Amino acid sequence: MVAALSRLFLILLLKAYSIPMLEGNLLKIGDLVKAETISGDKVDRRIVEIKGDTIYICTEGEWLSAKKEHREPLCVGFHKRYVRPVTAQEEYHGSVSNA
Repeated sequence: MVAALSRLFLILLLKAYSIPMLEGNLLKIGDLVKAETISGDKVDRRIVEIKGDTIYICTEGEWLSAKKEHREPLCVGFHKRYVRPVTAQEEYHGSVSNA
C-alpha cells in the first residue's frame, strides 16, 4: 500500500512540474511570444491577456498604438499549445512582425 501511494505521489509530482505547465506559468501580459498560425507559420506577438487555455495576443504595432492611445489592444485568442515564449536569443536576433 505504501509503495503504491509513493508511486502515485511521484507520478502526480512529475505531472505537476512538467515543462509545458511551467512554461505556461511563466507567460505574462506584455511578453513577446511565437504563435503558430493555422498555415503553420510562426509569428511574433505580444500577450494581451491569459484566460485558462486561451492566450490573447496582438501585433507589436497594435501593442504600441494601444499603449500610446491609452486603450486596450485589439487581439485574437490562441490555444496555449500554439504559443511559446520567445527566448532572449530569438528576441535579440529577430524582429517583431507587424503582419
